Amino acid sequence: MGLEISAASTICWLAFLAFVWCGANNLHMNDGVRTQDIIAGDVFFEILEPSALEYTYRLRPAKDFGGTFGITYKSPQGKLVPAVPADACSTKFENADDLVGNIALVERGHCSFLTKAINVEAIGGAAIIVTEYDTEIDDFDYYIEMVHDNTDRDTNIPAGFLHGKNGIIIRQTLKKMRLPYALVNIPVNLTFIQPHMINQPPWLPCTGLCPPEPRNATGAFLVSKDSFMNLELIGSLPNRGLSHVRIHWLLELLKVVREREQFYFNFTRLDAILDHLRLVGLHPGFELMGVPKESDPPAVALLSRSYPPSFWTDMVQQLVGRYAARYGVQYVSRWRFETWNEPDLRSYNLLNFTVNDYLSYVYAIRDGLRAAAQRYGMVAPKRKLFPLYGPAGLFKSVQHHPLCWSAVNACSANITHGCPFDTITFHRKGSGRWASEVLDGGRELLEDVLNRFPPVGRLKFANE
Repeated sequence: MGLEISAASTICWLAFLAFVWCGANNLHMNDGVRTQDIIAGDVFFEILEPSALEYTYRLRPAKDFGGTFGITYKSPQGKLVPAVPADACSTKFENADDLVGNIALVERGHCSFLTKAINVEAIGGAAIIVTEYDTEIDDFDYYIEMVHDNTDRDTNIPAGFLHGKNGIIIRQTLKKMRLPYALVNIPVNLTFIQPHMINQPPWLPCTGLCPPEPRNATGAFLVSKDSFMNLELIGSLPNRGLSHVRIHWLLELLKVVREREQFYFNFTRLDAILDHLRLVGLHPGFELMGVPKESDPPAVALLSRSYPPSFWTDMVQQLVGRYAARYGVQYVSRWRFETWNEPDLRSYNLLNFTVNDYLSYVYAIRDGLRAAAQRYGMVAPKRKLFPLYGPAGLFKSVQHHPLCWSAVNACSANITHGCPFDTITFHRKGSGRWASEVLDGGRELLEDVLNRFPPVGRLKFANE
């Protein structure tokens, strides 16, 4: 499915229904292959009515205060009521009668999580779910650990944090339908439900942008008016409907000067598209893919075998450092870095990677990202910075797709410390006719990979 802006510009939509790398939803189905991994101490509930919201949702329970969902409060037909005012920072609720005996849906901010729970309990509320309504805040796409505010107070009602995307859609859907509440079943036991059977919400926050042919005009297209208009349309979707854009060939925008064994990069053209992404409220799915051009002589590509590992490591460190200084670490930490897209395809493998060349490239990329993470780790200590996704391949036969399979083999042989990837990515896209083709293809590949390389079962997997 594509959105055509002009004859020269096409957006390639890369979001699919299952195991989607760039479409992380509230269940994080892309984060693993086992239901136990998905649950991980969280609580789940399902909305029964209205039908537009009939999905299963994840909650992150309060860490050190309040009761417990399933013990202090459980109901097969409870009412989830958006509080008015939404911040719950006082007991003066306009809809206090609706909240009595029910679950209050409240907004994060303006007072502590504990204060919100105490206020809801004071007017007779049975539980509280906190969510983020501000789509511009840096951690909108994350689950927040709700902790005690170190006062001498406490509450008896359970509290949980709901992903902001889900909170906004629930609240706005109820408002649009003029409904005072949603009917919910909480908690839901998913222990014996297979991951692909979980009825997850369909809203996916990522898409892709593929520069059109001809290949030698890729860089020019990426910084063209058509490209920027595409990004503006994506960024204009309400409620941060799409937050990430996975873009091919970004490194084509770099220029590099080599003096002896040192590489010096000119990021000016790359600045242009990344500045525009940030301006319209988007983040890149940054594929470390493309052939930087030497500045002297102009427009002459470096020969593939002239890229030593230090080239990739230095380039990644300089890239992260430049944009962390330009935009702030919090913003860049939400970028999604991935290795070369479908490296086994001749049309993509412009550097003529051999297996050894490719593995050297992958490990060099990983080393650059890890060095950057160590540099900025104190700025964002609560989550892993700059994880690496890959190998982003089709995984056909080993004979025809040796690069992707060699990467998985390297992970299997060095699973504890030597695997370069935090998430193994693959492509199973189906024919476009049935969504089940994507799911079945992904499941079959996972079974094949795990049969060949059992140790990689400890890693995360994602279908892009």
